Amino acid sequence: MNQLAHCVLHYARSLWESQQLLPPNDALDAQASPHARASLYLASLADSVAGLPEAQRVDLARAARRGWPLRVAGTVEDAPDPVRVALMSGRAPTPLHALPAGLTPWRDASLAAIALRSLRYALELAALLPDPTSQPFADDASPLLLTAAAAVDEQQALLWDAIERVGADEAAQLAAAARAMLETAASGDQEAELLAYFASGMFAQRVSAHR
Repeated sequence: MNQLAHCVLHYARSLWESQQLLPPNDALDAQASPHARASLYLASLADSVAGLPEAQRVDLARAARRGWPLRVAGTVEDAPDPVRVALMSGRAPTPLHALPAGLTPWRDASLAAIALRSLRYALELAALLPDPTSQPFADDASPLLLTAAAAVDEQQALLWDAIERVGADEAAQLAAAARAMLETAASGDQEAELLAYFASGMFAQRVSAHR
């Protein structure tokens, strides 16, 4: 079983769920809105999956076939799962709305790089959304954004759990991908610290020690 493929499946489902929960933002700072950022990650996932080596796209399709059907609040229980349908056909779902002008998708070259991107997504969205655990809530914290924030908290836990299940070889792939991504990451922020942790080999060593 390719656990990195399952990490990417969880990531695709997280992004699709965010598309359903986050309201589009027409404000002047629309590029930085949670909806726009989630859409950018989803568009980038679609580009990345399209560019994966054939063997990795096969692994991803296999993970999608074996995955549980997606359940999103407000959907019909026996409705087709758009994430599984897309990934089983060798592609990823695309954003529901066009990206704001100025946002350009990136392309991650491997399942390991996409898996790391999933953790970076969770960090960024959590920072953009209100804290669902704070009391009292801020006056401008809308119920929609609070619901989305709680969902992203759950997504982050699920994405980390999937990463924690990788084997030693996959952990080494994560370290190599993190080293490549760290070259272009902004120093000093949470994403850079995350990549540095994986790039250092500490995670790979921990995985090897427990396998």
